[in-house]
Amino acid sequence: MFSDGAHCVVVTLWSEQRWIDALDHSVDYQSIVKRISATGFLRERQSVVVMEAHLIDFVGGEIFAHGNG
Repeated sequence: MFSDGAHCVVVTLWSEQRWIDALDHSVDYQSIVKRISATGFLRERQSVVVMEAHLIDFVGGEIFAHGNG
């Protein structure tokens, strides 16, 4: 999570697109979003950005990409 005082960014990592898609149909997730919204914590327009990322490991001072080493 990143915040500059007025704005906040939350990053979540998911291993598969299907888990991201499932959030739209999750009763528990939707309930949590509604509860957070009801507190007034989320004051401005919200947005979601989905992008692919590659995880890396730092091993012994060297960087190894998952699946490549």
